[in-house]
Amino acid sequence: MGRKYNRVTIRERNASALNLAFVEVKEKGSTVRKAAKKFRVPRSTLMDYLSRDKTDGQGFKLASYSVRQVLSETMENDLAKYIEQCSKLFHGLTTTMTRRLAYEYGIANKVNVPDPWKRDKSAGKDWLTGFLERHSQLSLRTLEATSLARMTSFNRTNLGVFQKKLEEVLLRYQLTQSCIL
Repeated sequence: MGRKYNRVTIRERNASALNLAFVEVKEKGSTVRKAAKKFRVPRSTLMDYLSRDKTDGQGFKLASYSVRQVLSETMENDLAKYIEQCSKLFHGLTTTMTRRLAYEYGIANKVNVPDPWKRDKSAGKDWLTGFLERHSQLSLRTLEATSLARMTSFNRTNLGVFQKKLEEVLLRYQLTQSCIL
């Protein structure tokens, strides 16, 4: 099986129908098979929800699709912001460094990480693929050294000289903003 799973069927979980079937079985004593047929929901799905039921007074809850997501959405957003910030400070991260960082971040926040993460001391390749899909603004690449001349030459003085020369050219040739593409 490839890394990217494409669903073959178009079946969607109907939360209201599952809820009605759930109530039918729990409160009215109907059989799972009859309730599943009556509300047109998969019997195995209804069985799963009934077996997971811990009547805490919260009622029926439809499980989210991101059951296997290790880091929460907010944690991933924080990680993405950190990676962007590192890039802005001329310290980009490779894929290996990002995977190791995700593992360390999960351990520091006491997240239950999978065993392969613990064994390798880094997140898996599949996690990284999903992370980059969820955060499409990120682009992890092989690091390339930024020359010291390039980093130091972009400063307030040089930028002021550039803007002064640009202003002189615009005045000399009487160019407007619409002329500049």
